[in-house]
Amino acid sequence: MNSTVVFEKFSIHSFGGINKANPIIFVFPPPKGIAKQIGIMSGDKGTNKTSVVRSILYAFASVFKFKQENLINLDDDQMSGEFDFRVGVKRFRIKFTKSKFQLLKEYHDGENSRYLPEGSAKETIEELLGPVATSPMELQEKKDKDQIKWLWNMLNVPAETMSKHDSLEANLQAATKAASTATEEYKKLKSDLADNLLYKNWAVNEEKFKVKKTVDTAKRNLEEAEKASRVLAEKKADITMHQNRINDLDGHIGKAQAEILRLQESVKEYESRKQEQETKLAECEQFIKDNEAIEIAYQTAYADFLNISTEIVEQQKWLEVVRKRNEMDQFETAKQNAESLKDQIRQEIRGLVKKILPDIPGLEVVTEKSIDGPAIGIYVEGKTPAQLCESELYDLWLKLCDIKGTSMVVIENWSVLGTEAVQTINYLAQQGVQVWVTQMHRGQREASIEFVDELQ
Repeated sequence: MNSTVVFEKFSIHSFGGINKANPIIFVFPPPKGIAKQIGIMSGDKGTNKTSVVRSILYAFASVFKFKQENLINLDDDQMSGEFDFRVGVKRFRIKFTKSKFQLLKEYHDGENSRYLPEGSAKETIEELLGPVATSPMELQEKKDKDQIKWLWNMLNVPAETMSKHDSLEANLQAATKAASTATEEYKKLKSDLADNLLYKNWAVNEEKFKVKKTVDTAKRNLEEAEKASRVLAEKKADITMHQNRINDLDGHIGKAQAEILRLQESVKEYESRKQEQETKLAECEQFIKDNEAIEIAYQTAYADFLNISTEIVEQQKWLEVVRKRNEMDQFETAKQNAESLKDQIRQEIRGLVKKILPDIPGLEVVTEKSIDGPAIGIYVEGKTPAQLCESELYDLWLKLCDIKGTSMVVIENWSVLGTEAVQTINYLAQQGVQVWVTQMHRGQREASIEFVDELQ
């Protein structure tokens, strides 16, 4: 709004409690000097102050989504009103009925003038007047994030910024869910492994099952051990055979010694044969000595073969323990990553909120619920909107109206407001904001409007 708005005439014929039999018409004299910005509507109960206020809002503030059925006068089954005002030197008229809403602009043709409709009536009115605001009392009924949305709307936060904030909120929820899921899975796996003996003796079992055991491997080991064992048995039999032969030859030697002269050549032959057998005996004994492990390996392979089913079952259990531990480590990593992402998103949201939030002392916005912290929502000096008294709530709202650049403010029953709220109203009026207020005046049977510079 580039120029001051001067109201000239209100004609309300059918609206709310006002019917055509008793219309309310206000004709405002031209202001002397600078137009006074505060319009005080006075009257006793039943003088239709509320209907007048709502008609002003309906005419000048299309941003509020009015339900038309709540505004129609039931006696006339109609809505009808005209509002004449001036912006700078240009005159306009808002005219509405139940079926039509028009903005007309005055055009001059010589000495004659007439009002002609302007296109896009509600958009043009918004361009002429700027933002319009009314009671903040609805804020006390809002919860959590609805409070924050109300604040962002009051501050005209750009759609791009709102979209970024919503995206960050969605990412934070996703990260929180991922962290929660990973934590639950990690705890479950940790609980499953808590009493598992294989897991408790991890280092021992990791070495034990380093090489995977199978029935085929155990069978092959048994066959090789059996083959080696047969060779060993044959050698043992050979020892007995050779020993027997040596004994037999010793007997021959004894007999031959009596006939040594005659059998000299025979002795030499037998000694040669004995030497040959002794060499073979030594070879067999050395073989047995060098291959003592064969018998042990055979016994071990045989025992392994008998116990292979138990070993494989235990090995499978071990592999399940390894799998669970790996999953547990993965979920722990996922939990840590999700928590890190949550912290990063929280930091972005704090930065975004800090950038959006106006510099109003004591105003704070909490966007995420913590375990011991405050709930999501708006706080003023530590109080929720529901905890603020009416005057404190209005004071906050009026300061937001100032920051938003609101051009018109409508307040019912202003006399209940405290000093700070009234001072803020007067400040807004000094800044060129049009202020409409109502006040109870007992005994005054007809509503009246008076323009003043400030509220006392």
